[in-house]
Amino acid sequence: MQQGYLQATSVLYRMAMLLLGSKHSAQELTVQALRTLSATQPEQADADTLKIAGAAQLLRDYISQADATDTIDFAEDSPLSALLRLPDEDRQLCAMRLCGFSDAEMSDVLDCTLAALSPRLETAMRRLTFSQNGDVPDWNALQTAADALAPTENDLNEMRDALAEKVSNSKQIRKIEVRKSGKVQEFSRENADELYNADRKPVQNKNNSARTVRLPIWGVALMISLPLLLAVASTALLLSEKKHADMQSQKGNGLFVPKKEGDTELPELPYLDFAEARTQVLDYADVSETSATFIKTKLCTDTTPVSYDIIFLDNGGTQYEYILDAESGTLIDFQTTETDTTLDAKDFVPLEEVRAIALDCAGLENAIFTKEKLDNDNGTYYFKLEFLDAQGKGYEVSLLAKTGTIIKYTVKDAVQQDTSRFISIEKAKEQALLRAGIQDSAAVQSVIFTKEKLDGKVYLLAFTIEDGTQFIVELDAETGLVNIVDTIPVPADSSEFIGLTNAKEIALQRAELGGLTDEAKAAILFSKAKIERSQAAYVYEFEFQTADYEYEVKLHAQTGEVLKYRALVQ
Repeated sequence: MQQGYLQATSVLYRMAMLLLGSKHSAQELTVQALRTLSATQPEQADADTLKIAGAAQLLRDYISQADATDTIDFAEDSPLSALLRLPDEDRQLCAMRLCGFSDAEMSDVLDCTLAALSPRLETAMRRLTFSQNGDVPDWNALQTAADALAPTENDLNEMRDALAEKVSNSKQIRKIEVRKSGKVQEFSRENADELYNADRKPVQNKNNSARTVRLPIWGVALMISLPLLLAVASTALLLSEKKHADMQSQKGNGLFVPKKEGDTELPELPYLDFAEARTQVLDYADVSETSATFIKTKLCTDTTPVSYDIIFLDNGGTQYEYILDAESGTLIDFQTTETDTTLDAKDFVPLEEVRAIALDCAGLENAIFTKEKLDNDNGTYYFKLEFLDAQGKGYEVSLLAKTGTIIKYTVKDAVQQDTSRFISIEKAKEQALLRAGIQDSAAVQSVIFTKEKLDGKVYLLAFTIEDGTQFIVELDAETGLVNIVDTIPVPADSSEFIGLTNAKEIALQRAELGGLTDEAKAAILFSKAKIERSQAAYVYEFEFQTADYEYEVKLHAQTGEVLKYRALVQ
């Protein structure tokens, strides 16, 4: 096992232990992730790539299976036991943090922006705080205990043996489903012929006598002409394949470029294009275009508002990450990091040419680009682009950064979801409130919804009630049946707090929106409404937006004093 895999194995095993608490289950989960990793990653992939790809695979495998059912190996008084009482997502975030993952690495593993990751981390740490009846776990003690979970040489040997055994079995064992009966037949290469022959016993009639088959004249004619028809069809197929192969050999990138679809118009979107967004972040960073190498540009349509996540390096090695409102270019968040990496955009194919190659490969004149990323695979840099055509069909193209040679091309057909049988969002909200026990009309009026999203066939709803308790509800979009209710209780006695309704009104007045009608106030979109502890006091935190501005307001939970106010132009 090469050094990179050894390092990844150590990290993955510790993560699995923190998720499952069982040595046996952790080894099985680690081996499962390593098996996929070895099949999907280059043999000489670097340790960082293996760690991130391995962690992502391990979490996918963990989510797809139940928790460990065998004995938990943590000592009863171990601080790590607190992790096992957390919900799955919070446990995953805390496990990655204890295994040394940075925010940037965690965002890559979870495929989300830093802005989206931050509140999730905050929630996970808050729940960890209250997992021990309000006693804050000592993070240093947690870190020390997590570091002690590193696999021993014996653990590594057991996982090597298990991995080798699984790989061996995967090559020898085959499973065949008998479609009519639904029976699954499992056999190895050694007994495959025996099983096959046993199933092909000759069919005999009841009296075991020979049977004469009589054919009409047209049947005889068909038997004579059928071989001739098959021969003609085979010849045509061979000529077609030869023509296709000749066309393939004429293309410089080794891919057949389909005929362009013409002047199909793209839908007009209200967002900045990639070039405008990049120009905007360079202005914010005060970095010239010739000094910047862009690592990632992604249009995040799952955030509110829709945003751009852009990462680039300057010639000195400073890494910049900016999050912009995709429609207005307004700065939402940013951070800078000093790195040892230095890149020069002059060493790579210009981005305009990269996009042209990708569009030519897809047979398109233009497209809506949603992601461009410069990635490194064992010292070889390549661009990965994702874009949509006018019909919503998705394309993914990867090409070598220095030459423009295409190394991967994938097409994903657009899926149109039939929502005609779905209940309305208003009905979904009613069901969610009913499931949370909110029925009184006054209580319903005081609720603030912070998320209303249709995800596939599921409504995801989040709301806060008068005393500050938050609910996250998931329900079936067709039936309205509730699948999940997650409650985040108020972290303190709220009897002396001014209440959510009064706090909301103070926040709106500070934003000079207090004079709006009730109907206009109901149209204001809230993305945050909660009670938090800040500087030894409890506060109400609100984030909301109108057509022109985004607002952040923080006020004292007992006095209503405004402690923080910020308004950003949309």
